[in-house]
Amino acid sequence: MFFLRKYFPYVIILLNLFGTLALENRIGIYILYPTQIIIGVSSLFYYLKHYKSLHLKYPYISFLYVVMLFYVLVGFIKQFFILSGIFPFVRMSISMAFLSIGSYFFIADRVILTRILKLWMKWVPVLFVVFYFILYQSQYGSYFHFYSLFVLLFPLLILQKKLIIVIISVFLLTSGIIQRMDIISILLPILIALAYSSGLLKNKYVFLWLNKAIIAIPIVFFLLALTTSFNVLAIDKYIGDYSLDSGDKLNVDTRSFLYQESYESAKKNNYILWGRTPLYGYDSYWQMGYGSLISDSYKPVNGVCQRGSEVFIVNIFTWCGVIGVIFFFIFFYKVSHRAILSSNNVYMKVLGLYVSCFWVIDWFGNNMWGLNMSYILLFIIVGMIYSPFYMKMTNREFEIYFREILK
Repeated sequence: MFFLRKYFPYVIILLNLFGTLALENRIGIYILYPTQIIIGVSSLFYYLKHYKSLHLKYPYISFLYVVMLFYVLVGFIKQFFILSGIFPFVRMSISMAFLSIGSYFFIADRVILTRILKLWMKWVPVLFVVFYFILYQSQYGSYFHFYSLFVLLFPLLILQKKLIIVIISVFLLTSGIIQRMDIISILLPILIALAYSSGLLKNKYVFLWLNKAIIAIPIVFFLLALTTSFNVLAIDKYIGDYSLDSGDKLNVDTRSFLYQESYESAKKNNYILWGRTPLYGYDSYWQMGYGSLISDSYKPVNGVCQRGSEVFIVNIFTWCGVIGVIFFFIFFYKVSHRAILSSNNVYMKVLGLYVSCFWVIDWFGNNMWGLNMSYILLFIIVGMIYSPFYMKMTNREFEIYFREILK
């Protein structure tokens, strides 16, 4: 635990910077992969060392982690017998993302979380200024994604920190939106913070019903798409022609074919129920049809490229099948429901609501092709929700505690 408390927070800051640089710049990859390996291996070792107590304290999330480890192990063995069309380093990155899920066992430790928050607020804005000229506009949102936690806890910040978060918010709203997912990622925590700050979300039962409704949203829309002609992703049918400055059209359906192609691949290769393991992608004839979109990371197997999706739930279906989708549905529901039902303060309920919103976004984005700050934020919140220390605090105790560490 000494290593984790002393060095792990610095690894997270490196992930924040180089995970963003790696999106468009080769320089980031040389740091990103070792960083992902450190986080993944640290999570695995911590679980192996404490697995008995972890299974007693956190039975479901421990079970989910074992399932993830099982899929990585099976995938590692499988690749020696069946070729994968995914580049080896990408396979490693996805595997480390799976292993890193176990970081929610320790990442909300009071010392680790405090150091992460302080280091983020101290260095991330400064490093952004330093690396601003080599960052692309498309990277701004991913670089500052972790700021969502500070937005959700905005009332607890001192004036100086509030000004920093306001400046980041204004910057992202004016310069960081180049696609639809950016709008959701930036506005979501702001809307949640405004809702509970205005008093709309102070009743536990309002939280509970709203949480159930949010969790059900993607399931309802998915069933409607299967049983009727209504497809929520076909936005062009019910809004006008709206475009962002980047040229990205808000009404273009860029997701439906991902679901269709991944399902056809699963049906053809008989892995609908159990998935293909995280070391493989789904067969993509769309990618084969556009040669310019094929990179060195994708190698045709039997004349067909395998690729990953921009959508978390599509990837989980490919990697873990229907079983994996069900496991993650239960995971998001149990975590968010626990935060709302069992916490003694409104702030943990707000974080629980953010977890359920994360589930909805998983049906449109959050690809999980590698560990990033979006998932680090999720793991921190999950760790806090399963920590009696944060859950038992009253509103006043929570405010005093976080004002002290966030000052």
